[in-house]
Amino acid sequence: MPVMSFLPNNYEPPKASTSDYCKLKDGVTKIRILTSPVMGYQDWNDKTPVNTRDRQSPISSDRSPKHFWAMMVWNYELSMVQVLQLTQKSVIDALYALNNDEDWGNPTDYDLKITRSGKDLDTKYVVTPSNKSPISDEIKASLDATVYNLDNLFD
Repeated sequence: MPVMSFLPNNYEPPKASTSDYCKLKDGVTKIRILTSPVMGYQDWNDKTPVNTRDRQSPISSDRSPKHFWAMMVWNYELSMVQVLQLTQKSVIDALYALNNDEDWGNPTDYDLKITRSGKDLDTKYVVTPSNKSPISDEIKASLDATVYNLDNLFD
């Protein structure tokens, strides 16, 4: 007699948090950038981020906010569209260099592996591009169904 399960036959627990934001975890995070970045500056009020389009801090004239890029990405581990907000200069510089490289060009044309290692001030990031390939129909459909508006980061 077959064993009856109280779970559906095709059920699998979620792999990780399904936040709307992509977090660069220790080790490798594989993504596909889906949109051009929205750029701005980020400051913090206690534990709340405050984003502005210009460099002047809305919190204190004594501080200089960090430059950021925000874009929609496909997170391969979670199989979902997320917002990736980058303030890490090494990652931004790597994406800028890839974009301006005649062999690579636009980072929406290929997958990226972002490797994070170290802790606190010793954290390092390495960005590695993969072969150019078209975006899958699944990813296109997920992006089309997404209701995110990156300009809302400034509200």
